[in-house]
Amino acid sequence: MPIGVFETDLNCRLVSANDAFRTLVLHGAPVVAGTAPWTNAMPHERTECEKQWAQRGAPTDVFSVEFRIGLPTGESAWIALTTQPIIIDGVLTGHIGTALDVTSHTDQRQLSEQLIGLLDVSGDAVIVFNRIGEVVFANDTAKTLVGVHDPHTSFDDVASRTFMQAVRDQLPRVLLDPAAPTGSPSRWDGEIGFRSPDGIARVLHVVVQVVRNADGSIQHWATISRDITEERHAQAELARQATHDALTGLPNRVLFVRKTTEALERSKTTHASVGVLFIDLDKLKHVNDTIG
Repeated sequence: MPIGVFETDLNCRLVSANDAFRTLVLHGAPVVAGTAPWTNAMPHERTECEKQWAQRGAPTDVFSVEFRIGLPTGESAWIALTTQPIIIDGVLTGHIGTALDVTSHTDQRQLSEQLIGLLDVSGDAVIVFNRIGEVVFANDTAKTLVGVHDPHTSFDDVASRTFMQAVRDQLPRVLLDPAAPTGSPSRWDGEIGFRSPDGIARVLHVVVQVVRNADGSIQHWATISRDITEERHAQAELARQATHDALTGLPNRVLFVRKTTEALERSKTTHASVGVLFIDLDKLKHVNDTIG
């Protein structure tokens, strides 16, 4: 990758530059003495560069800035510019700097920031662990639902360690085995019980994805967790309603037949007797229909 090199006066105005700088920043145009190295930056970014230069620290400090320039193709490129002081016999005479095309790196960084923003508004708790079990990323939902703290604090974070252990207890041993054979599974999903920071026992549906290096060692592993506590409670309530009278809460005929059938089947193995007691209560229907 070509590196643009340039020299400026005390006010960061160009004095000279190599061909790589002219190609990279000036589109091949000659250097115009007295112009800033960011003269071809987007207008609002050019203003920001001037502002940052004016607000820098001491005149002998290293100065760095990034800005975009328009390309003839209609696209744009990101330039990272850094200057250092030129001091001769203890006197600051100007600055020398370098310019690099960091478009690919900057685009990836911005994409990462956008993805993190999307993950933060997601209703799922996303946590990424490194190979030794430290949290390297946790979105906002994870911090609320699981109670994890800032990344790289797992060993001092009770919530992180408790959650990680709850997940590991359910995983097949081979999934996190650093010496797992080629072709071993790298994904698992299932349910775990977990007590959240608010003290409520919750049921979480968890997806675990393990990412390995070329040699098979674990690079990192991630969990995506969704709180399904209310869903499980609703399912349990529907199941209860199917086998209990809505008015009295007593077991209904469906549950009676099921339990009786189970007892009869069990008696075939245990050779135990099964008895059924019938009690006839007069006018019970009237009582049920009026006062339950």
